[in-house]
Amino acid sequence: MDIESGLSRLVHRVRLEDHGDLKGSLAAIDAKSEFPFPIERVLFEFGTQPEVTRGNHANLQSRFGFVCVAGHCTIDLDDGRTRESMLLAGPLDLVVVDKMVWTVMRDFSEDCVLLILSDRSYDPADSIRDYDDFLAWSRFGEEE
Repeated sequence: MDIESGLSRLVHRVRLEDHGDLKGSLAAIDAKSEFPFPIERVLFEFGTQPEVTRGNHANLQSRFGFVCVAGHCTIDLDDGRTRESMLLAGPLDLVVVDKMVWTVMRDFSEDCVLLILSDRSYDPADSIRDYDDFLAWSRFGEEE
């Protein structure tokens, strides 16, 4: 497992291992080693047009993992101080995102299937959907 850190301690890129053999490939996401949190919810995004953006919000409590099980997309990440874009390409490329990171997914390939893993059930009150509000929240966190 190869881990690269970005956006301080809030985002980690993990290169999953291919455990396949002559029959085919197999990748596993082990919640104890690749994920710093338990998985409570699983989502799939598919059929997204290339010009569409998804996400466009930050979460107060929820943390996420993203992997393109087919195709590719770009994920833009912003902690209020630093911005970084990552290409998610293929089922061995996992990005783990902590809470309070503004996240935008874009540039979906036609065959993209984006697997999203979260540590919390959906709660609309957990999402910050206005970027200026997010910046205010992120600056408030720095003062503590």
